[in-house]
Amino acid sequence: MSKDELSKKILALLETSTVSAHHKERTTRLLPAMDLETLTDVYHALAEEKEEMAEIDEKEKRIKFKFQMLVDKMSGPEEK
Repeated sequence: MSKDELSKKILALLETSTVSAHHKERTTRLLPAMDLETLTDVYHALAEEKEEMAEIDEKEKRIKFKFQMLVDKMSGPEEK
């Protein structure tokens, strides 16, 4: 990928990243001065973070679903 492509992808990943606003601002300002290797490293780190956050979101959804099923089972109508 070229420097311009990497910069655009990094900016897109920074929008949803969990890094602090300070680090987002610094990264954005330093993008034009970064070499290709540094841009690649930053891109891979942000892409990995995005994947990990997606996995955490999926786990959270599964846990909430299981918890809701447990609550529904426990609060269901009692038969006599």
